[in-house]
Amino acid sequence: MSLIGVFEGGDALSWVEVGVLCTPNGALHRNIPQIDQRLVPLGVIITSPNMDYIPDFSRDYRDVWIREDGRYYMHDFTLYPQWYFEGTYYMPFVTRKPSAEDLEGHEYALAWYDIKPQDFCKEEEAGANVGWLRKDLVASFTAMRKALSVKVDELVGRGGLQEIQLREMLHSQRSMHFAQVALDCAPQDYLMTLLTTTSFQRHFLETLACYTYFTKYFPRTLSNVFTNHPVDLSLMGTITSSLDVAIQLNQLGVPVWLVRPPEAISKTMNVESRVFERSIDPSRLVQRAYPGTVCVFSGRPSAIRNRVCQALRLKNIQIPHSAYEMQPGDDYQPTVALMLGAFAAFCFV
Repeated sequence: MSLIGVFEGGDALSWVEVGVLCTPNGALHRNIPQIDQRLVPLGVIITSPNMDYIPDFSRDYRDVWIREDGRYYMHDFTLYPQWYFEGTYYMPFVTRKPSAEDLEGHEYALAWYDIKPQDFCKEEEAGANVGWLRKDLVASFTAMRKALSVKVDELVGRGGLQEIQLREMLHSQRSMHFAQVALDCAPQDYLMTLLTTTSFQRHFLETLACYTYFTKYFPRTLSNVFTNHPVDLSLMGTITSSLDVAIQLNQLGVPVWLVRPPEAISKTMNVESRVFERSIDPSRLVQRAYPGTVCVFSGRPSAIRNRVCQALRLKNIQIPHSAYEMQPGDDYQPTVALMLGAFAAFCFV
């Protein structure tokens, strides 16, 4: 990593050719020269100016499903880098899940905790299918939420940021609060408890990402000094087909991977002499879909897909025993806003 700082956004500290890749619409139009195509790469090139490996994006499927761990496999922004879009600009600043060695004792370790059946405590009534998450876990989630909210409130209180800039952070802060209250006050079945927990974790890491951006990286965008900051390996980073985005994020010190067709590669691009194969094998993620759930989204990468994977929708699960009757427009409402019901008025008093 010693060369970081001399590489620009369009350079390649690492690179790999990929044959098949799910990309945003129109992002990678091929214009293959009229020459012997046996001499022309038919795939696309992924490079990084500041990371010495290329994540495996080849299994970024069009269909998004809830998996058995309550997450979204490669589409879950808390587990894997997502495509960059202005509408979800904060996702590159999500804190990356630490290694197993570093996770123990990490102040936000519970943000990636996988709940287990033994963490679910059924109500004492015979035959009850509903219950609660272990109270000590809920208490720890509550403490995490309160500590981060104090930081967010202090940031907002200092002023200097416009309301439109703070919108995503405040929405995420409110959503993680709702999810935490649901875990604390509303008994649910195991699936809904699992999904409420992972929803809390996503909103927590989203809130933290926005806070990290405004306190550390946004000030760098205001500087007139254009230098490359050291890459922050604790950040998730992002994949993009925009050279401008790659240049900006590289300068900010954010992990970035740039996708281009071979004919868009500059002849003057600096290339590190050592080429690294793709790593971060998605097989380490939970791939099996949770039984009883349906497809969350089907389509190419987009800001809409990123947002769909932020929060659970009632249409994505089957609840035959539910007393709630779906209403027009509910498809786009986060479940946590509906699960609370009468509990919200009680718990916020």
